[in-house]
Amino acid sequence: MRIKTVLKKTAGFILIMTMFPMLFGCNSVSAKKADRDVADYVAKTIPEPAHQIDVIVQKGAMGKNEYHYTFSSNQRDLTFDVYYKPDDNFGKYRFENFYGMAARKYYEDALTKEIALYPNSDLNQSGTFNTIVYVSTQDDAKALAEMLSNCNRIVSDQWNYTPGADLTDKKIMGIHFYFFPVGGNKEDTSSGLGSYTLNGSDDADTIYNEIIKLLQ
Repeated sequence: MRIKTVLKKTAGFILIMTMFPMLFGCNSVSAKKADRDVADYVAKTIPEPAHQIDVIVQKGAMGKNEYHYTFSSNQRDLTFDVYYKPDDNFGKYRFENFYGMAARKYYEDALTKEIALYPNSDLNQSGTFNTIVYVSTQDDAKALAEMLSNCNRIVSDQWNYTPGADLTDKKIMGIHFYFFPVGGNKEDTSSGLGSYTLNGSDDADTIYNEIIKLLQ
């Protein structure tokens, strides 16, 4: 009886292992299907026309193929990545794109120069995409508003490629500034005064009025 029981358990284990690929979809998506799926995804999701320039295939979850595509804009010198990879939900594939990151980097040099002109910026610590700035007085607010307005003019160029897009959306741009009082501790988030996200349109007066409200 024991031998029969062991044989039954063994047979059951073999059956489960045989069915495992069918249950969890362990077959990789083919390169041709991946190309079609990603091209369709980019055409529907990315807000400016682009073409594929490279793809790297590597093993991902459960040994399935994972595709890392690089695309280039048809209108400017901008490249971005799109990942097509298996997730843990029964082996289905999902997309992940880095267009927003690429768009932010596209304006990084110009923004860095502009932000550096404001003496109370913590650019070296926080980078261009989430910059910490310190402001306490009306003079600080005026200088900060001028800098942010100039940054808006820089990123408004994005509308030449994605007309009408919401530049506060991180999928498109999403560049944030976090305000702290001069001498404040940026590690203590509770001491923060507020934040501002570049939108491509606010002028210096509009931004100044918003900053002054935070200082009151």
